[in-house]
Amino acid sequence: MPRAVPVSRTVPKLSVEHRKAAEAKEWNRSLDLETKIAIKSGLRPKSGGEDGWDELHHQREIPRGRDDEVQLTADVIEQARQYGRYGYRKIAALLRRAGWLVNDKRIGRIGRREGLKVPARQTQARSPMVG
Repeated sequence: MPRAVPVSRTVPKLSVEHRKAAEAKEWNRSLDLETKIAIKSGLRPKSGGEDGWDELHHQREIPRGRDDEVQLTADVIEQARQYGRYGYRKIAALLRRAGWLVNDKRIGRIGRREGLKVPARQTQARSPMVG
């Protein structure tokens, strides 16, 4: 005859992450459609028992450009004209040597924005092997 297994051993304990995910799903199910739409559009319920909605200001911040962006863009374009086959990594190294504090990704973004592209190498036509 099989032994009866206690109930506490059959139900697995949820980890903290799983428990939080389950609570979030339950909270999401409890919301009505109007509230879900308001939250997705960047609003949240006002705290302190007030009626209405507050804007989520931290999600609405408009990114501003850096002060040196114009001068850096001009230097990137100049380097690309001077060294046509250099890519964004090599141009970034040249700019760092010239005193700029930049990383490769920033130079790559500027190059894409300005339409600077390294020309593709032309492959030589090969004749078929005759055996």
